Amino acid sequence: MPNVPKWVADQMENLLSSKYLDVEVAETISYSPEIKKITFRAELSSIDFYPGSSMVFRAGERELRHYTPSAIDRERGVFEILFHIHGKGPGSRLADRLLPGDRLKVSAPGGKKLYDKDKTFHFFFGDETSLSFYVAMLKEINKNKQWARGIFELNEINRNLPEDRGYDLKAVLRTPDEPAREAITLLETWIISKPELFRQSVFYLTGNVASVQKFRTVLKKYGISSKNIKFQGYWAEGSVGL
Repeated sequence: MPNVPKWVADQMENLLSSKYLDVEVAETISYSPEIKKITFRAELSSIDFYPGSSMVFRAGERELRHYTPSAIDRERGVFEILFHIHGKGPGSRLADRLLPGDRLKVSAPGGKKLYDKDKTFHFFFGDETSLSFYVAMLKEINKNKQWARGIFELNEINRNLPEDRGYDLKAVLRTPDEPAREAITLLETWIISKPELFRQSVFYLTGNVASVQKFRTVLKKYGISSKNIKFQGYWAEGSVGL
């Protein structure tokens, strides 16, 4: 539901007020020219939060966008989101202009429950739009003393971000003309070297739809069960918001 009539967006906020939070921007930090962490302050004591849940932001009169908190602290009343500032859509422009003291309404967390707590090995594929989801999931995985690795295809300007932030991700360069090309080359090398490990893993595929589809096809080629592949496309070339 990326775009709705203005009156529908207004009614959602008014009639479903119990499902919305009044939030204030507490802090902003730029990790790169394209990655911005925003900390929001809100009353969170009664909300239900699980790793990978998303919140709906109203990015314009008609535009709704979903974002995944990378962390929520109910006691302190704060949550954080890692935004990709690419300048090509209303959500990106909203995140880019938000400053401490700004106030807005966002929905309480919801959406798919993707985390598979019964798996020991967790593998991530994504891009800049997947970072907040990855960080949220990683905290739960680490808490449960499980294992996590991944491959992210990134713009050149963000290529060193995983290493700089201490994320156990292999960064490859995005190849728009051939989605996930470099990521798939690396994936196949890893699968061939440790086939049993990958057959026991759960895979979380997020980010660009075309890349996710290509990556999933390769996993199936190597015998990875569909039940162990969780996927959520966040954006697609030529589409306005997913």
